[in-house]
Amino acid sequence: MTDSEDGLVCLNTFFDAIHAGMACNFLRQDGIRFEVRDHSVREHGLGFGFNEGPRIVMEIFVKREDVELAQDCLRRTMQLFPEREVVPAANNGLRDGDEVVSEAFACDEQNDAASASEALSEAGIWSTFHKETDEGGDHFYMVEVKGRDIERAIVVVNRWLDSR
Repeated sequence: MTDSEDGLVCLNTFFDAIHAGMACNFLRQDGIRFEVRDHSVREHGLGFGFNEGPRIVMEIFVKREDVELAQDCLRRTMQLFPEREVVPAANNGLRDGDEVVSEAFACDEQNDAASASEALSEAGIWSTFHKETDEGGDHFYMVEVKGRDIERAIVVVNRWLDSR
C-alpha cells in the first residue's frame, strides 16, 4: 500500500475492469468512500507486443483510516486480502518466525510423554506433547520440539529412556 499525494492509500490494483467495478460496488454498498484511478493503456491500432504491460490497470484508493474496513469488505465479498490462518491450539506456543515442530518421541502412555517433555525442558529444549489417534483408532502421545532442536532432543530422549 502506498500513500498518494492527497493522503489516500492504494487499497488494490485491478487488471480487470469487471473486478474493479465489482469492488467499487461492494465498497459503495458498505458505505466506504473510495477513488478510482484508471491507468489503463488505450489501444491505438492492432499492435500487441509481449513486452507491453497489462492493458487494464485500475487502482482503488481509500482513506488510511478506512483501509481495514475496506479490506474486510473485499475479503468478505471477493475473497481478496486473505487473513492468515490462526489456530492457537495448533501452534503450541510458537510465535511467527519460529520453526515448525518435529516429532522427538512417541509413546502409548501420557506419563511417559510428560516425563520425556520434562527431560527436554531440563536440557533447555522447548517441547510440547499431545494425544494423537492413528487410522486404526488407537491413541498415542507425541512429544514435539522445534525443528532446529530435533537432533539434540533425540539425544536427550534416548538418554532419558536409558535412565529409566
